[in-house]
Amino acid sequence: MKTNILIVDDSKADLMRAAAVLSQDYRVSTVDSAALGYAFLAGCTPDLILIDIQMPEISGFEMMEALQGNEDWRKIPVLFLTEDLSPEIEEKCFFAGALDFIPKPFVPALLKRRVEKTLELLYCQSRLKAKQESEIRDTVRIQENIIRLCISLIGNWDSTIGEHAKRTAIFAGMLAERMREKGMYPGILTPRYISLIRMAAPLHDIGKIVIPDAILKKASRLTLEEYGKIKEHAASGGRIIRETLSGLEEPDFVLIAEQMASYHHEKWAGGGYPDPNMKGKEIPLCARILTVADVFDALCFRRQYKGDLPTETVFAIMEQDRGFLYDPEIWDSFLEMREELQAQVEEMRREEHTG
Repeated sequence: MKTNILIVDDSKADLMRAAAVLSQDYRVSTVDSAALGYAFLAGCTPDLILIDIQMPEISGFEMMEALQGNEDWRKIPVLFLTEDLSPEIEEKCFFAGALDFIPKPFVPALLKRRVEKTLELLYCQSRLKAKQESEIRDTVRIQENIIRLCISLIGNWDSTIGEHAKRTAIFAGMLAERMREKGMYPGILTPRYISLIRMAAPLHDIGKIVIPDAILKKASRLTLEEYGKIKEHAASGGRIIRETLSGLEEPDFVLIAEQMASYHHEKWAGGGYPDPNMKGKEIPLCARILTVADVFDALCFRRQYKGDLPTETVFAIMEQDRGFLYDPEIWDSFLEMREELQAQVEEMRREEHTG
């Protein structure tokens, strides 16, 4: 399939000469003004445009500026045609965004060669970009499989913790999305950030793998020493993620996963763990969001030491810790989702019983 080239030049003689040279190898369209060039582009996207700089009414530079301002047109590569070979014009051509310029009057061999070289360069760039994108996709797939493997290992090691991790990720994602809809933290709560929260949240309790099962699965009341061991899971989780996943090509994911694992037991008023001096907005946003989701799930669903609690009871219990355990603005956003959360919990409980 032939490459499509558009030539824009107010000289009909130059248009005919250029078309005669290039039409042997390419599909060539010609127009004798920038205005007609715009009309052509409205219905067709060429692979390359040649634009004469010295045109009446709308100059080549002005047309180039219009191309750069259009979302679709700015992607089309441009060569300038010019009789002015001064260094100032040469510099202006490249600053305007052209790939190269061709001197007039045309030397047929030079015109043909400049176009060939430009298209060869564009082809190589396209192939390189496709290769890089393919490699990135492969890397992302590998990383996602590693993350899924970690989550699967947690679930296979302890199904209660594994299910809690999955549910908490859903609640954290719902809360982050509601906050974004309200315009909270506009520079941080982007769709990508929320996606990373959803992906990283299931790893927040990974540090519990270093806690002895006799303590972790104990049904009776923990001793102070045992509770001290349990509290180590937050710092251990951050360390495990940092040491295990730091080689991933997605540093933002690793940072969010580490922050959520390390700080989801910090308190808004301070006194949490592992850093009792950390409080308020010193606690990373992702961890503040997760704290609400984590406690909500822990209260709603059964553990070895407790049964399910009605969601209304859970909301009442959690309300008491607004401004103490939870960021009050984040808690308020969560509470606004009461009906949606109740429906989600009921669906999860049905799946749990039928599964």
